[in-house]
Amino acid sequence: MPSGLVTDVDQIRVWLDWPPDEAYRLEALAAAPPTNFELPEPDEARILLRNMDVPPPAIDEMVPAMPSPASDPEAWWLLERCYAAFRGGVRPPWPAPWVTDEPLTRYFHLYVFLGALRDVLDKHAARGIPERATYATLGDVGLQVAHYHARNGGVYGFDGAFWIFNHFRGDLFQIGRLQYELGVAAYASTAFGEGDPILEMHIPAIGPLTPESCDASQDEARAFFAKHFPETDYRFGTCESWLLDEHLKDVLDASSNIVKFQERFTHDPDYAVDGDDDIIRFNFGRLPDDLDELPQDTSLQRGIVNVLKHGGHWRIRRGWLEI
Repeated sequence: MPSGLVTDVDQIRVWLDWPPDEAYRLEALAAAPPTNFELPEPDEARILLRNMDVPPPAIDEMVPAMPSPASDPEAWWLLERCYAAFRGGVRPPWPAPWVTDEPLTRYFHLYVFLGALRDVLDKHAARGIPERATYATLGDVGLQVAHYHARNGGVYGFDGAFWIFNHFRGDLFQIGRLQYELGVAAYASTAFGEGDPILEMHIPAIGPLTPESCDASQDEARAFFAKHFPETDYRFGTCESWLLDEHLKDVLDASSNIVKFQERFTHDPDYAVDGDDDIIRFNFGRLPDDLDELPQDTSLQRGIVNVLKHGGHWRIRRGWLEI
């Protein structure tokens, strides 16, 4: 049955096994006409997923389960409209089926991004950005799949649509050790005003955060944005993270990579929000029922848990630097 025969939102709601009062979440998608959505042929899909560093066992599950308009009309209806939401700048969360043992449900939104790959390649190519740089950035997809595997008892899947949306919009770039996202300042500082162009800096979990790797990344970023975005002066970078919590200096050696990373930034003295959940998720992969469940293999892990056990808290702080 072609996807065009799926015209009733309630038909999709029943397929999703959602209660009737959840139909409104689909109605907004149904109101806008779908944008042409296509998935690559299986052999090409395998190549593209490998280029995004998706682990081979996940590719072996995902490719045979790729839906089509004929075999999976309800799934295709929803994928078309999630893709239209992506094209329209509507950030996830997007509707998806309940996660089951079926690969289609575990990778549902990754199929949206697989169909959107040509969008980001075209956008980057228009800026003269080579494909190798695009795929270096999209390697975060594979990292998200690997994180899912680690959090879910060895089962592969993908639940990182909210984060990966930034990559596929073509405004975020992996440059060496760090990531940089085109943005405007949400606040004023001594270096820039609110609304000025800035680069939002992110720190992917891909290895040691050495001063040398950060220096190299900033040097490369300076040249990258001057070449590919010459119309905008991206002079300053901002970061908002638990990594900038100065309390980490109380549990880490002064020579640690994290402390050295903090010292790159001028800190906003007035900004701090609760960071307990963030620091646990990033360092342990999950929120435990009991802190005693968490490993204590490193000084950072021991310090995080010790502070929480003694009634302390961790914070998300923010700061800026000149790229």
